[in-house]
Amino acid sequence: MLPRDYIARCAAHYPDRIAYHDGDRHLTWRQIDDRSDRLAAALQGLGFQAGDVAAILSHEHLEVYEHLFACYKSGLVRCGINWRYAPREMLHVIRDSNARVILVQANCVPLLEPILDDLRADGRLLIGYGGEHGLDHDYESLLSAARERPQWPSLAEDALIALSYTSGTTGLPKGVMLGQGAMRDSMLYTVLSIGLRYEDVWFPPTASGWITFVLGSFNLVNGMTVVLPNGDFDTARFLEFVGRYRVTATIIVPLMMQRLLDEYDRGDYDLSSLRLVTYGSSPARPALIRRTMETFGCEMMQLYGITECTGGWGIS
Repeated sequence: MLPRDYIARCAAHYPDRIAYHDGDRHLTWRQIDDRSDRLAAALQGLGFQAGDVAAILSHEHLEVYEHLFACYKSGLVRCGINWRYAPREMLHVIRDSNARVILVQANCVPLLEPILDDLRADGRLLIGYGGEHGLDHDYESLLSAARERPQWPSLAEDALIALSYTSGTTGLPKGVMLGQGAMRDSMLYTVLSIGLRYEDVWFPPTASGWITFVLGSFNLVNGMTVVLPNGDFDTARFLEFVGRYRVTATIIVPLMMQRLLDEYDRGDYDLSSLRLVTYGSSPARPALIRRTMETFGCEMMQLYGITECTGGWGIS
C-alpha cells in the first residue's frame, strides 16, 4: 500500500466520519475523497502527469489536504510554498522544484505580485481559490467541471511524493526529497508510536508550507478527525477549538506552549478533552513542561527529527 491507498480505505470504511474541521467548514472522508478525485482528474485533464510538481501557496485550510490527496492519487509531487518567504525565495522554490502548476489562496495572490510576470513567462499554470483571485484558473470551477475519476498511474516505492523546502541556516531554501514508501512508513509508525487512535481528535496547528503538512495527514492511518487552525495559529482560537471539537491530542512547539498557557490564564476555556500534548522543534525548560502538565492536566511527549524522518518523529 502507498499513501493514496489509505485515502481510499478511509473513504470506504469511515465515509461519514469527519476527516477535517476548518472553522465552520468540514469534510467527511467521502467528501474529501470525492473532491480530491475531482482535483486530480482536473489536473490530469490539463496535461499534468505523474512526476510533475504541483505547488501550493496557502494558509491552513481544507484545500491544502484536497491538493495533497490529489497529488497522492495522481502521482504528482507535492511542494509547499511558505507564505512568509520573500518573493525572491518563492520564485527560487518554484523554479528549483520546477513546479508546473501552483494552487494559490486568494489572500496570498498579493504575495506573488512581484513575480507573477516571471511565472507566466515560465509557462507555469496558476489556480486560485478562496475568493477573488484574478488567476488563470478557478479551483471550484475546475472541480465542478471534472466528471471522470482520475487515473492512478503505477508508482514505485521510491518515487517522489513531495518536496519540502527548508531554509536551513544559510542561503536560499533547500528542497528535501520525500519518497512514497518512506512517507507511508513514517506516518504509520509515528501514529502507532504516539498512540493515536480512531477515537482521537488530532489538532496540528502548524504551517503546511514545509514538512509539517504530514502531521495533518496522520488521520490516513486510522481514520481519526483532524482539526485545522482555520488560517494560522492563534492562541485564543486554538483553545476555543479544543473545547468546541473536543480535541484529544495536539502537537505544538515550546513557544506556542508558553503563549497558550498565558492565554489560558486570561480566558475561560474548556480543555477537559485533552489527553496528550506532544511537542518538538526546540528544547523546553523543565518549568514550562511542569506548568503545562499541571495546567492542561494531560500527558506530554517530546518528539524530534521531522524533516529527517520524512514527516515522522523520533520519540523521547
